[in-house]
Amino acid sequence: MAADEHPDHDTLNTFRKRFLKDIEVLMVQVLMIARTMGALKLGNIALDGSKLKANASRHSALSYGHIKKLEEQLQGEVRNLMELAEAADNETIPDGMNLPEEITRREDRLKAIAVAKIKIEKHAKERFDQEQADYQAKLDTRAAKSRTAASLLAAHGLFHR
Repeated sequence: MAADEHPDHDTLNTFRKRFLKDIEVLMVQVLMIARTMGALKLGNIALDGSKLKANASRHSALSYGHIKKLEEQLQGEVRNLMELAEAADNETIPDGMNLPEEITRREDRLKAIAVAKIKIEKHAKERFDQEQADYQAKLDTRAAKSRTAASLLAAHGLFHR
């Protein structure tokens, strides 16, 4: 984005403000891809020794519906990061948080999510095409049996066209 230049913070802040909505959309897409690829895990972590049953199904992790829910969650996180960036103009950001790194990380994740969404849509289309082909084959078989039965009946004089 910076054409291998090193703009100052005012330039970056002006860019962020100008393209805020576009950046939010892109960041959510990257986060969705990262989640789909398994590179991103969202949630709260607490260590207290409790054992919980987990669902590690790859199928559910890659479902399109799951991606949509995750996308909404990521959009909220992106909005929060953008609000932090806006607040950083007037205040200090939380200790240990590097907004450019956080934004870059989420942008990378949204790109991976876009690729994952494309893969999911491709698999869904392939599955649909296969189901359509199977259905057409079933119809063709049924029609062939019907023609064969009609021919047999006609050959025995039991069926008149």
